[in-house]
Amino acid sequence: MESKAINIDKTIIIYMVLQKHDSKIFEWVCHWYFSENLPRCFPYMDNGGKVLDHRGNPIRPGRENPHLDHLLVIYDGDTLLNKVHELITDDEEELSKPVVIDSLEGFLSDVRLNEQTRDNDDDVTRFYNHRSGQMTVAYSPLRNYYAGTNEKQLIEKGLPLNFMSPDGDIPRTKIGKATRASLLATDRFRGRDGLHVNAVLAKTTEYFFGGKVVLFSEGRLLRERYAKAYDPVSNYLQCIECHYEPASDGVVVALKETKHVPVNPEKAVQYQLAA
Repeated sequence: MESKAINIDKTIIIYMVLQKHDSKIFEWVCHWYFSENLPRCFPYMDNGGKVLDHRGNPIRPGRENPHLDHLLVIYDGDTLLNKVHELITDDEEELSKPVVIDSLEGFLSDVRLNEQTRDNDDDVTRFYNHRSGQMTVAYSPLRNYYAGTNEKQLIEKGLPLNFMSPDGDIPRTKIGKATRASLLATDRFRGRDGLHVNAVLAKTTEYFFGGKVVLFSEGRLLRERYAKAYDPVSNYLQCIECHYEPASDGVVVALKETKHVPVNPEKAVQYQLAA
């Protein structure tokens, strides 16, 4: 793994920040996304490694990738499940019975089970109590409006200029509803009533090769990981991970790493044969 850090002190600070925000949820979602979800794109790759849509056209950055599943996990400590109805659009919607998930294997099993019932779509939000290890599902999207919130300012302060596309030619204001709602929720509930909301979102919007997994906290992007290329010979994805810090015009990269992520070979073959 190649790693590029600004300095060792900043690396230590970033590690401490990630510990504070319980980064295992981010790692769980990344494992599912890059090992099992992204291989859905493999049958639709052209010779240059670009992902094509169902009509055979390259999917441009900022466009929805129809081959990918969406996943959103909101997490905090003991108080989260008491506040769920303040975070979703349908406050009368029933919640699923909490299930204890305390390992990567348990998380993957839960997601695979829900894939069969289409519980990974845009209108489903998972809530995870990281202290008790309980996961519950609300069959409702997050709210995307809170009175008194300056949404434009929040987006400009909380996202980097190139969040929507690698070259930054797509404005940050073009973010989708799940990204907007995640950003708003982590800003609205920062420290309120002991609740510190974090959001991990597996995006279906095309970036380089597929979408990206992002971690929001305190109304800003804290961390993201996206695939840049796939090597079918080694069955590895070249992924870029960025950690961010606040700046005057948004957030800027504080640490950037290149990771080589193995793909689940069974999933890769399964999707290629199904095409």
